[in-house]
Amino acid sequence: MANYTLIGGDEKQYGPVTDEQLRQWIRDGRVTPQSQLKAEGDAEWRPISQFPEFADIFGGGPAGSTQFAVPSLQTRLLKSRLRLLVCLEALFVICTIVMSAFADSLLPAQLQAYEASVSKAPHTLIDWIGFALYIVLLPTALTATIGLLLSRKPARPLFLWTRITVVAITPLQGTNVEPGWAALFDAAAVLAAGVIIGMLYYSQLKEFYDKPKSAA
Repeated sequence: MANYTLIGGDEKQYGPVTDEQLRQWIRDGRVTPQSQLKAEGDAEWRPISQFPEFADIFGGGPAGSTQFAVPSLQTRLLKSRLRLLVCLEALFVICTIVMSAFADSLLPAQLQAYEASVSKAPHTLIDWIGFALYIVLLPTALTATIGLLLSRKPARPLFLWTRITVVAITPLQGTNVEPGWAALFDAAAVLAAGVIIGMLYYSQLKEFYDKPKSAA
């Protein structure tokens, strides 16, 4: 197994490393086709894309070989911003839940009495349907969030479906009284979800999610 030395983006040399380690770095976006490399015993540096043993991973291999998309710098930056927004949306949702849990102490006495009367009212069929949908949506929405953080392609339609469904079933909640802070975080979560969906479907990230994992 050949060993190589690589010049990283920080202009430092890394090595000796194996070809498998270099392939993993390429998949992680840490190595670009222009990254300078030399094999053990070589005297000159060359772009890694000029090495025949790495041609397939940059799309220059023979038919039938597995090819991996190397994300551009802009795509990697967008993915980092996407993860930040996903974390913010999750934080807003958690804050909404916490604020709603303390609604009794945050609402005026009159509204507290109203909330108490609503909680004692018998549940209707619509209430049970809404409750069942939320039970299904909770793990599904969490799965979509984790999937986006891990850059999993199936997470994109799952995120879109869960967020649209959450908004669509809001009328099933009936008359709802919540503290101002809970309403603020709830609106912020919806706004963050909208920006995330826009990035997933209308930015350069769309190419990443639309591109197949491998090509012949």
